Amino acid sequence: MTSERWEPLYRRAYERGIARVRALHGVCCAFHSVIDGVIHLTPDLIQPVLDSDPSLKIAAKKGCDGSAPAEILTPADFVQGMFYSLKRGGAMQRMIREASVYEWALRMFGPGELRLGGTSANMARSLAPLGIPVTVYANPLTVELAELFGGSHHLKLIAKGEHGYELEAPLDAAREKGVFAIHWIFEYGTDFRLDLDGVIVQPHRANRYIPSWNPANNQFKMDPVFAEGFRALVKNYSHLLFSGFHILSETYPDGSTCEDVVRPLGEYLDSIKQAAPELKIHLEFASIGSARVRNAAIDHVFPHVDSLGLNETELPLLLDNLGEEPLANSLREKPRVEDFLTGCRIAIEKTGVGRVHFHNLGYYLCLEKQPWTSPHDSRDALLFAAVLAAARAQNGLFKSLEDSRAGFEARVAALGLDQLNRLADSLQQPSLAEEGLADVDGLSLAAIPTRLVEKPLFTVGLGDTISAGAFLTE
Repeated sequence: MTSERWEPLYRRAYERGIARVRALHGVCCAFHSVIDGVIHLTPDLIQPVLDSDPSLKIAAKKGCDGSAPAEILTPADFVQGMFYSLKRGGAMQRMIREASVYEWALRMFGPGELRLGGTSANMARSLAPLGIPVTVYANPLTVELAELFGGSHHLKLIAKGEHGYELEAPLDAAREKGVFAIHWIFEYGTDFRLDLDGVIVQPHRANRYIPSWNPANNQFKMDPVFAEGFRALVKNYSHLLFSGFHILSETYPDGSTCEDVVRPLGEYLDSIKQAAPELKIHLEFASIGSARVRNAAIDHVFPHVDSLGLNETELPLLLDNLGEEPLANSLREKPRVEDFLTGCRIAIEKTGVGRVHFHNLGYYLCLEKQPWTSPHDSRDALLFAAVLAAARAQNGLFKSLEDSRAGFEARVAALGLDQLNRLADSLQQPSLAEEGLADVDGLSLAAIPTRLVEKPLFTVGLGDTISAGAFLTE
């Protein structure tokens, strides 16, 4: 199918998406709102760091060779993770666990340009300007963090007032001052090129590396005002989107474990589902470095979610935990669209999640046990999300729903068209290339070519915008 034949599908899907957005009465984005320090990564910035310590160049080569640290305990881990991301052009996030490494990074790179960050915050900040009533979780809520949420009157937090739980603007709810955490966002483009003693490091796509220092939320303890307030107000919401397990540790100094942290959240989600069975819940997986933390999420949280969102880095991590290491390793070394689809199918079969949304450069896949409305609506939701993502990649944060139309200025990705043709041939279902729909072993598949922005203004938060846009408008 040519790009010209996709344009009418995009136009119809966009108008449908607008109608769906305007009908939403309440969306909650939870558990991961932070301050990002954005830095444009160039060879000139990183070369002096490598030259400062021979061990860092060794660590960079390990990253290029395919070894990634599960956590950042040393400057070498920091650099190794960076070059693992750079060499593959793949998004990666790892948590800094030692204060000395946080202080080293501050000395070497500075705090960067401070922006709003975190999965829930990125989703909320993208959705509220579209006119969607959004409630966001932010704890601790400092004045500095509250200011970054912007002034949209559609974006609120849950507070406890004299007459019970109510919604309040972030700045009105903020009580503390200070920056307690920084999630560095090292953005890089395809123009990055560094000769690492004969190893050429040149990413094939723009992406980012996110080393994060967040001790305040490392041992996640839900704010009781939010927990009880959301339960009390849950009938006002149609969708809950959440994330944040990537910032957890396996064990803690007090003797507790990640299971002790994750289990209560699963129990909370179960209580919410019982109170509001019609509420749809989406988990954005994110780059969880620890296999044990991933297992805790699979065991205690997956049974309570309707939808799961992953990208090309995160799906192999999940497959590792599902006993599919050969497929996971194949996707890391030779990623193929048909194998990503197989991974999505396995995720549904082995976890029981009803919907898996996978996003990659040039195309999105959505595999479902049963579409919530129809297969065509599932496909149209992906198309709408692609317009949102293209608009945000091109121009930055939205100020209004009208801003999203800028996504049509980006062309339909030739890469995506090629991948859909390849997948259609593999499945022997021409309908996939012709209209983005297919059947996969009794599961419903929607797949689309995205709209490609050649030089995105930034990439962080795009996956959150994609997942939220598709989940809310299906």
